[in-house]
Amino acid sequence: MITRFLLILTCFVCGAAPALPQAPSAAYVMERTEVRDIVSATGGAYRIFIQTPEGPAPEAGYPVLYILDGEDNFAVAAATTDRYAKYARDHGFEAGLIVGIGYAEESRRSLDYTPETDLTADARGRPVGGAGAFREFIVSDLRPAIEADFPVDTSRQSLFGHSYGGLFVLDTFFADPSLFQTYVAASPSIWFGTRAVLRNEAELSGKLAGLSPRTLVLTAGDGEDRIPPALAGSGVGSLRAEAEALASRLTGIEGLKVHHRTLTGETHGSALLPALGSAVAYTFAGGPL
Repeated sequence: MITRFLLILTCFVCGAAPALPQAPSAAYVMERTEVRDIVSATGGAYRIFIQTPEGPAPEAGYPVLYILDGEDNFAVAAATTDRYAKYARDHGFEAGLIVGIGYAEESRRSLDYTPETDLTADARGRPVGGAGAFREFIVSDLRPAIEADFPVDTSRQSLFGHSYGGLFVLDTFFADPSLFQTYVAASPSIWFGTRAVLRNEAELSGKLAGLSPRTLVLTAGDGEDRIPPALAGSGVGSLRAEAEALASRLTGIEGLKVHHRTLTGETHGSALLPALGSAVAYTFAGGPL
């Protein structure tokens, strides 16, 4: 043992690090996960990432968290869920299904996540306005496929998205709040189409009537105060200001629980991670942990 220590010390003193033992390389694989490809009726090629929890499903079935930008966000959500499952059971955490919605080919997020407006393309020339068709894919194709293969609690389903994804979450919430029980909109691009997503806001109370209580979680970083140059002078506020104002307007509506959180020290890119953790907590524990 001493001889080996002296050998290692000599290597460092001489400027050469000891070589690591050679071993066959292997890819890291997340446990209890699978990937499927589904083509929508409109020809969209989607890659679906699924994680199941350890242990049998509860009698009512698994709660489900559907996550947009699945190719980027699924692994984070799955790892976060596993950690909470180990250390937050005493706080009412009950792991469920994670379903990430990504793309098998080129991303269509600018089309899929934006509501229909007079615009046909965004500032980068990407097509927009396909949120209705994408929502139909989730409701008519994806969810039935998940529910056919896994025991699902249809009364505990959540939808998460960030940026344009957060815009889609709000568009879905205002269009038909019956589709999910919990909606988590992180840094939503409310500015798109000069606040086109808010055109159904006045009808929300009527749509909530007769439903079980819905939960809307709105988050944005305190560093998200920049107003897009194209909207300067339009009256549209920053991501942070728009999220805060929306939460204020919706608070107090019967049948709706609104939770708003400004994320300290976070910008548009970094605000995604704590918001995703919130989505996991609200879906599988009913609130923050």
